[in-house]
Amino acid sequence: MILIEVPAGTDISSLIPAISHTGKSIHPDSGVAQDFSEPVIYSVTAADGSVQQYIVEVKPAISDSDKAITDFYLPGLKTRGLIVENAKEIYVVLPNKSDIKSVRSIVKYIGKSISPGSTEILDFTHPVQYTVTALDGSHSIYSVIVKESDLPVLYINTPNSVPVSSKEVWIEGASYKLIDESGSIFSGRVSIKGRGNTTIEMPKTPFTIKLPKNDDKPFLGMPSHRNWVLLANYSDKSLLRTDVALKLGEILDNLKWTPRSRHIVLFLNENYQGAYQLVEQVKIAPNRVNIAPSISSAHPTGGYLVEVDERKGELFNFVTKRGVKISCKDPDENLEDVFENIKSNIQIVEDVCKTRR
Repeated sequence: MILIEVPAGTDISSLIPAISHTGKSIHPDSGVAQDFSEPVIYSVTAADGSVQQYIVEVKPAISDSDKAITDFYLPGLKTRGLIVENAKEIYVVLPNKSDIKSVRSIVKYIGKSISPGSTEILDFTHPVQYTVTALDGSHSIYSVIVKESDLPVLYINTPNSVPVSSKEVWIEGASYKLIDESGSIFSGRVSIKGRGNTTIEMPKTPFTIKLPKNDDKPFLGMPSHRNWVLLANYSDKSLLRTDVALKLGEILDNLKWTPRSRHIVLFLNENYQGAYQLVEQVKIAPNRVNIAPSISSAHPTGGYLVEVDERKGELFNFVTKRGVKISCKDPDENLEDVFENIKSNIQIVEDVCKTRR
């Protein structure tokens, strides 16, 4: 962790850092503006390909008039509140049937004092007001509103609360806990990374999650599998477009499989992320795209999934002789001989189609 304090009042939403390092490269690059309202991860890659990550946190110095709640946490429920600073409101979302009549909170704040005090046990069945007093005597009042969700709630915690910012690098060794509407709990280990093209740059990040081998489980009535997608649906304020499209595909299409999904509430590292859509990822499997098992070095005639993708957003991408940009979705491992076989097969199909016109 790298901690940097800047003068009070500094706008940290667009700072341009100058970074010196001893590796081959760094990402994000030095000299590129970053929003340091949240910690930023820098990855330094050495000449041998090894990677070292650094978490950079920037905080403005405190002035006499500063008065704000910066963090609200319920340790017994392992849940952190969402602070809406403009409205001076803090929202805490919990699974259905949570006991909130006698709850201890831990409150971090900027200022001289806060009332009620941090660690006090309070009844949150109704909104609770906290008053933060600055060094100059001025004060701000925050309302804490606790709500119970009618949706399933998924908690994912990464090792050392490492942020999930890359769609290329899996964060291994994370844990998950899924609580359904009835209160039943499912838990285990999981890997997680970001996903999407333009959507990964949006304020609400979509994710891909992967369960360990031989530990695939059914989720919320959907058949067992290792691979799942968490859609943020940030650009869809109704949160229904994808749901309606998938349902129409299920009803109207003659396809043997259409991805199933369920709406959930997501917490990442005990921070509320909002409503997400848990969706079956498109994969070759008996419960999904039921074709020949995935192609591999040992099974060169196996099945594979490709898509036309202008962004070339997968590990293996290629362009056909006629300029069609193809990305390989499955398999997603680095298998050069397998990918060359796929490329050759796709080119044969294109050549045949061109010849028969």
